[in-house]
Amino acid sequence: MTMKVCKAVFPAAGLGTRFLPATKAQPKEMLPLVDKPIIQYGVEEALAAGCNQIIMVTGRGKSAIEDHFDVSFELEKILEEKGKTDLLKVVRQISDMIHVAYVRQKEVLDVKPVEGHYGGRLYEVLNLVEKPPVEEAPSNLAIIGRYILTPAIFDVLTHTPVGKGGELQLTDALKLLLKREKIYAYVYEGTRHDTGDKLGFLKATVEFALKREDLGGPLKEYLRGLKLD
Repeated sequence: MTMKVCKAVFPAAGLGTRFLPATKAQPKEMLPLVDKPIIQYGVEEALAAGCNQIIMVTGRGKSAIEDHFDVSFELEKILEEKGKTDLLKVVRQISDMIHVAYVRQKEVLDVKPVEGHYGGRLYEVLNLVEKPPVEEAPSNLAIIGRYILTPAIFDVLTHTPVGKGGELQLTDALKLLLKREKIYAYVYEGTRHDTGDKLGFLKATVEFALKREDLGGPLKEYLRGLKLD
């Protein structure tokens, strides 16, 4: 029986320490790529994939995420009064995009697993290792934070012991899930942007801006004129 994926969970409770001091008073997920916060790209991707329910796992100091996807009556009123209909449309599209439910996480967790292999573009996961040293990595493939999980994961999580770093690791839960059902991975096509890294964030900003009709041309000319050593 084919199961339709309709819920997308966004773990957004991290502290964003790699981007301090910028993230001292704002969530790293709200850092803008050009003129749109990072997390909005993920939400739009989930919607395009057919999800109609978004769950945000947030923590202390993350209220800006909730505010972003909520209605801003004052801002909309000001834009309407000033006749800025294009901006008004953009703002309303965000709040009308989808209903978002929020879950508060009291402690920060880190889950970044690495997976095994099968063959071709579709891989059967044989094992997962949490942040292994390069010389100990079981394969050259890494999971980058996109999971389609069956409901069984919730029961597995309740029986998963605290693991590496004294934290509950999704890696360990997926290992237990492997005893119940097969897990597969698919090697995606496209460019991966690591916005959790400063250099990766800068590269993503430049590449996204270059793709914009209103910014691409002028930015390209600016970059060409830079005198680089």
